[in-house]
Amino acid sequence: MHYKDLITFSDLTKLTKDQLIDIATDMSLKEASDSTQLIDIASAIYEKTKNSAEAGNILETRKNIIFAGRGSVGWFTLASSTSGNVLEEYIKYLKEKDQAKPFEKSKLQNDKNLTNLLSGVKNTVPILLGGIDNGDTVLLRYAIRSGIRTEVNVFTAEEVPRIEIVTVLLVPSKDLIEIRASNRSASKVYRAIVSFIKENIVEDVKSKQFSFKNDIKTADPVKYLADKLKGQVSENVDIPSKNYATMSDEEKESISQILEAINERLNDTDGADSIDINAIVDNAKGSLADNFSGISFTELILNGLTKVDLSSIKELLNTPLYSSLSNHLITKTTYIRFPVITNGSTENITIRVGLTVNTVVFSSRTTEEAIQAVRKILFN
Repeated sequence: MHYKDLITFSDLTKLTKDQLIDIATDMSLKEASDSTQLIDIASAIYEKTKNSAEAGNILETRKNIIFAGRGSVGWFTLASSTSGNVLEEYIKYLKEKDQAKPFEKSKLQNDKNLTNLLSGVKNTVPILLGGIDNGDTVLLRYAIRSGIRTEVNVFTAEEVPRIEIVTVLLVPSKDLIEIRASNRSASKVYRAIVSFIKENIVEDVKSKQFSFKNDIKTADPVKYLADKLKGQVSENVDIPSKNYATMSDEEKESISQILEAINERLNDTDGADSIDINAIVDNAKGSLADNFSGISFTELILNGLTKVDLSSIKELLNTPLYSSLSNHLITKTTYIRFPVITNGSTENITIRVGLTVNTVVFSSRTTEEAIQAVRKILFN
């Protein structure tokens, strides 16, 4: 089994245009041009690899970007108190007892074959397409039916499965399963692996998803990750820590009057003090007393906002405004930009850290080296 045997057309479409042009140039394809659409370059490369072993070998040299791709990465741990290394036993079972021989031949023969494999599968059961043993890690690729699409022909309409290819990396030394897929598909593949192990290898299995809050023993896991990566937090997307859905129009008006009074007093340059802030505040307190007594005024200002994205420019992270509001916000997503050395060159990689879903999304071009850098910090 070779890496090229597990590469799909969809993998190529996730690469950047520059990366595809680089591959197409090495294959001497006429589509290697800035004027050619990305999808056309990817198609030309894919067709070339079907008929040329040399082209397949060229594609395999890019495995560090092809199997990384853009997308979400999540982690799960798996261990047993009554057995040895569960993942090592799982790999051994696949090699020695699985009749499909996933380390010897790929089920990824062609599009029609893959569609037939999944067309009769209920409950979106993932299918193992094949695997590569790298020694310290094992790469597995699964196909999962993520939905149904309708193909309309001249006289008929046919429902065919929408297929998602999921990359899984097993790290037995860390009891770790790394899954590169959407949250929904990752959960299905993970449950399928755990179910298979319980049915065929050992029933006593303890599993859990990695959590930034519980597994990173620091008050600020994002800052910890950014510092270790020698990167910078470039953006936060926050949500208000509390939401008061019952606020009346009168109560909203009271808050507006306080803000307007502050603005007018600050802009009052004649020293006449024509605005009696104390009176306005006292009046507002009266209308807010029944439902919001003792609640921070900042929380009331933020009430009703579904997202606070003040820090979309990294310099705003250190402003008085953000510092004042941050105590009343919950950070939902953070962007980190950090350098990675790949093949002797330094690239800047951007990741989106999802603190509520406990995943890292590589939102720009990425490499195996970049994913490995994050993984080593989280599971040192």
